[in-house]
Amino acid sequence: MNPTAILLTALLAMGTAAAQTNPGPGPYLPPDKRMPSSEPAASGPALRMQAIQKLKQRFEQADLDGNGRLTKEEANKGGLGFVVQHFDEIDSAHHGSVSFDELKAYLVERRKQARAQHIPGNDKLP
Repeated sequence: MNPTAILLTALLAMGTAAAQTNPGPGPYLPPDKRMPSSEPAASGPALRMQAIQKLKQRFEQADLDGNGRLTKEEANKGGLGFVVQHFDEIDSAHHGSVSFDELKAYLVERRKQARAQHIPGNDKLP
């Protein structure tokens, strides 16, 4: 093998090894690298509020034109599969778009229906 080929092979190997050992920041942090929270875990109304805040943030990020409403296409591009899947039910007025308040109202109604259908003795609520 000529010296140039050996040098190129070594450089490629070093680059590949560096890429494997230093993946850089990503969306997933392994459990052993996570820092425990100093705050107690939220539950009940506080947990629901956190979930609503995160959903609102994702809703606003998906609202590409900034009009406060999502079309089915915006919801799909924004990764809001639940909204896409239930879009026609959420958009009960058939505007072709949904507001965050309409989404919240739909979620509240679904929760009420789930509680009404709850079978005694079954501790897991859908």
